[in-house]
Amino acid sequence: MENRLRLNNNIYTEKNIEKAISAYSQLANISYKPEDDGIICEFNGCVNPLDITIMEFENYLIALTQRGLNNDLP
Repeated sequence: MENRLRLNNNIYTEKNIEKAISAYSQLANISYKPEDDGIICEFNGCVNPLDITIMEFENYLIALTQRGLNNDLP
């Protein structure tokens, strides 16, 4: 499995990505790089299996994003 996760920069903010990376700092070394068509997160040194770490990280990021969207509601 590739150790990269491509994210849509129209959906996910760098702020939420940084929050997720901070929350996962004890589980993996995660870095990210903005690109024209998205954001690439790279995972190294995972405590748990790579595929599980990436999926759980993405789930956490989805929850952060949803929480932010709900805060914008009247």
